[in-house]
Amino acid sequence: MTPTTTAPAPLQHTAFHQFHVDHGGKMVDFAGWDMPLHYGSIIDEHNQVRRSGGMFDVSHMGRVRFSGRDARRFLEHVCTRQIFDMTATKAAAAGMMCWSIAWARTSSSWW
Repeated sequence: MTPTTTAPAPLQHTAFHQFHVDHGGKMVDFAGWDMPLHYGSIIDEHNQVRRSGGMFDVSHMGRVRFSGRDARRFLEHVCTRQIFDMTATKAAAAGMMCWSIAWARTSSSWW
């Protein structure tokens, strides 16, 4: 009996993938996503962020949906931003443990 092997699945790309490639990102497999490891010198990157800012591509991270009668109350408890004033189809930075965006899909359904 011959063991069978399957080809690895192609890496997924974020919306910023082409930007990373065009700007010299050293792309690596990060949990199935083609993500930049660095853009050259780590010291140069550090200094650039300290001088003017940087960007961290979070579009490969998970999405969680909360829905139901108490979804808003739960998110109000775990988010650092007030949720009660958000209306349907509005999104806002809402930091939980790290970084997150809360999106009110309807009055009882949230991403």
